Amino acid sequence: MKFGVYLSPFHPVRENPGLAIERDLELIHLLDRLAYDIVWLGEHHTGGMEIVAAPEILAASAATSTRSIRLGIALSSMAYQSPLLIADRVLLLDQLSRGRTELAFGPLGTDPDMHAFGLDRNQVRERLQDAIHTISDLIRGQTVNHETNWYRLEDATSQLRPFRDDIPLSLVSQGTPEAPATHELDVGLMTLAATSPQIRHDLPALWDVFTRQQPGGHDEDRRQRWSLAGPVHIAATRNEALKNIRFGIEPWLQYVERITGMVISGKSLAEKAASLVDSGFAIIGSPTDAIVQMKRLQSDSGGFGTFLQTAHNWADTDATRASYELFARYVVPELTHSNRVRKSQWRQDSATG
Repeated sequence: MKFGVYLSPFHPVRENPGLAIERDLELIHLLDRLAYDIVWLGEHHTGGMEIVAAPEILAASAATSTRSIRLGIALSSMAYQSPLLIADRVLLLDQLSRGRTELAFGPLGTDPDMHAFGLDRNQVRERLQDAIHTISDLIRGQTVNHETNWYRLEDATSQLRPFRDDIPLSLVSQGTPEAPATHELDVGLMTLAATSPQIRHDLPALWDVFTRQQPGGHDEDRRQRWSLAGPVHIAATRNEALKNIRFGIEPWLQYVERITGMVISGKSLAEKAASLVDSGFAIIGSPTDAIVQMKRLQSDSGGFGTFLQTAHNWADTDATRASYELFARYVVPELTHSNRVRKSQWRQDSATG
């Protein structure tokens, strides 16, 4: 199993935006040092809290000062711009990062974003259907001649090639994958809010729908390209973790309920936090609590390749950094079994000593 972070990011409107973005870069550097596998950067244009409108720029800033972490762009707003511009920027980022770039797409996006661009959800879905194939062709070095009612390309080709063989593509969904005819493309799947009760219980069915749309069908190796995302904050104890999130969970709850329409049960902040934990939607507790919930998610889903912590700024900077470090130090080894031999030898030596 691999591990990463989905960084929208969420920043309260009372904060200095420049300093908030600088802190996002510092987080990417920390994740790289802690050997996280990937960080996905979101693109948003409205709402006030998700303030990165050009994730490629943020990723490029991190590319030259990180060593191994992969840099994903999700969701790229393909319906709002020419496919050639997206392909060119992604290929440039792949060169800067020396082959560490990934691209995700999907018919998601907030209603305020679509309104700002004068589009409805059906138009976004139709444009995505066309754009993803064009972008894939451009990334693979093909010359494109294609005209739609929103862009026209004549003998268009990207000047750069991927640093290595290819740039991995993923379909992003929140619920049943609305695949834009991806049966001709080799894509992975990213399921946002996978830990929410409604989606978690449907994960096997969601996976079945996705694999029936893809070349190769029910290939178990394909599960390694399935990423599940959910919010996490851990501390030494559950009580400490619950205390930490009082810092910033309230504006996050207000934003999520307003933008997505999701309702978190409970009247007080403490009741809502308890609801998040009890429902399994959020992991708020100790490393042991996180291990238990992660194993439950593995069982519920039937198996997946990458778990993405949804960044949320519930806690202050120090507690947030500590949470990511605790997860890397104690949760990851348990789930990857990287200490299996050490534990066996320790038990043997203890028995003979």
